[in-house]
Amino acid sequence: MNQGSCMPQNGGFRCVCPPGFTGTRCEIRDACQSNPCMNGGTCQPINGNVGYQCICPSGFSGPRCETRDACTPNPCLNGGTCMSNNVGGFACQCPPGYSGQRCEDRDPCASQPCMNQGTCMQQNGGFRCVCPPGFTGTRCEIRDACQSNPCMNGGTCQPINGNVGYQCICPSGFSGPRCETRDVCTPNPCLNGGTCISNNVGGFACQCPPGYSGQRCEDRDPCFSQPCMNQGSCMPQNGGFRCVCPPGFTGTRCEIRDACQSNPCMNGGTCQSINGNIGYQCICPSGFSGPRCENRDPCAQNPCLNGGQCVANGLGGFTCVCVPPYSGERCQDCE
Repeated sequence: MNQGSCMPQNGGFRCVCPPGFTGTRCEIRDACQSNPCMNGGTCQPINGNVGYQCICPSGFSGPRCETRDACTPNPCLNGGTCMSNNVGGFACQCPPGYSGQRCEDRDPCASQPCMNQGTCMQQNGGFRCVCPPGFTGTRCEIRDACQSNPCMNGGTCQPINGNVGYQCICPSGFSGPRCETRDVCTPNPCLNGGTCISNNVGGFACQCPPGYSGQRCEDRDPCFSQPCMNQGSCMPQNGGFRCVCPPGFTGTRCEIRDACQSNPCMNGGTCQSINGNIGYQCICPSGFSGPRCENRDPCAQNPCLNGGQCVANGLGGFTCVCVPPYSGERCQDCE
C-alpha cells in the first residue's frame, strides 16, 4: 500500500515501503519519519505509530526537545535550587547564608551579627549594623552613655572610657558634671579688671585690683594714692576721703603741724593757732597772764583796800595807788 514496492521472497512477498510508512503492507504511516525531535532528541513512535514522543538529551525539554533547559546543568551555586521560567531563564532559590543571582555571595548577615536588635545591612562584601537608640559599636554591642542626653543647658555629651561613661562639654556660662550649674562669673560681673571668684551657692565675690573697691569693684578707692601726710590714716567717706591725723598734725591731708599740740599754755590757758598754725596765742584765765599764762596776776583779787588801785610790778608783786585820805601798803590807813 501507499506506493510500497512488492518483492517476492521465500514463496511469499515483502513490501519495501516509501518514506513515512511502515508495516507488512506499508499500511502504517511512520510518525517519526519527519524527524520531529530537535536538538538531538530521539523519536519513539507511540500508540501503534500513530504518534511519537521525543526522548530529549540533557539540557533540553519540550514535546520536540525544542526548549533549552536553563537549569541543566544547575547554574546555582552552594546548593541553590534552580527554578526555570517560560522564557528560557532561571532563578536561584538560595539556602540560608547565601545570596546573589547564582547564590555565589555568602550572606554576612545570615549569622545575625548585630546585637541588641540592631539591623544588619550588607556593605562592600561585609556588613554594617544600624543600631537602635541607646546602642553603638560595630555590632551594637556598646550601650551609648550619651543616649539619654544627660548634659543640660546645651552641653555636648562625649563618651569616655570606651563609652562606659561620659563627659559634658559645657557652653559658656555653665559648669558642673552635667552643665547644671550656671557660672555666675560668665560673663565677668566684676568691673575695672576685677577677678570673679564663684562660690558653691551660686554667688560670687570680686577680687578688686589696687585702687578699686566695692561689691563689683565699681568704686575707685580714694585712699589708694595715700593722700594723707605725716602718717595720717585715710578713711573713704561719701565718695571721697577723710584723713585721721596723728597727734601734732591737722589739715585736710594732715599737712599742717599743730602748734598747739604740745599744750604750751599753762595754768588752764587756752591755746589758739595763729598765722596758719605756724604760731599760737594763749587765752589766759582770770588771775594769770604772760605769753603762756605762766604769770599769776597779783592784782586779780584786788588786794588794795578803800578804792585803791592795784598795779602789778611785773615781778609777781603789786603796788596800791591809794585815794586820799588813805595810805599804806594796801591803802588800809586813813590819815
